[in-house]
Amino acid sequence: MSGQQSKIDGAEIDQILDGIVDVEGPIHIELAAHRFAKALGFQKIGSRVMEAVNSSIRILVREGKVKRINKFLWPGRNDFILVVRQPELNEKDSFRKIKFVPPEEIELAIRNLIQSGFSILEDEVVKQVARIFGFDRTGPHIYDHIKRILKQMISQGELVLKGDRLSLP
Repeated sequence: MSGQQSKIDGAEIDQILDGIVDVEGPIHIELAAHRFAKALGFQKIGSRVMEAVNSSIRILVREGKVKRINKFLWPGRNDFILVVRQPELNEKDSFRKIKFVPPEEIELAIRNLIQSGFSILEDEVVKQVARIFGFDRTGPHIYDHIKRILKQMISQGELVLKGDRLSLP
């Protein structure tokens, strides 16, 4: 980064990262770092790029432009509304690994799915939510991840499980 670092100051770095979060937020820090590196023309994330990202995150959080919740960066705007972002077939970068999808977005997809069907089989919810996020197959990693969020929603009273069917309370 040293060759380009002299051309890019801290404020520009903050502006680039803020723009990434504003467009793609909530976004996993690791994915934001990849987007940041790509914006600067780098193929890989080195220690200097990660240092710049982490420094910028601290500044943006302190300024209230970005919120950090666990490993995700959220836009700091008061008018931000979470939506379920589905990948676009012709846009490779729109596909995210399941770990890069914030739990809140998965919860929203689950609520939307159940609301549209009133009541749905638990395993069908897992499969349909996986499809929403572009996964053709629901392997153990994806299945367990979504199922864990489902169980948490049930235990918090956000969903009702009657037999093997889920519904909203």
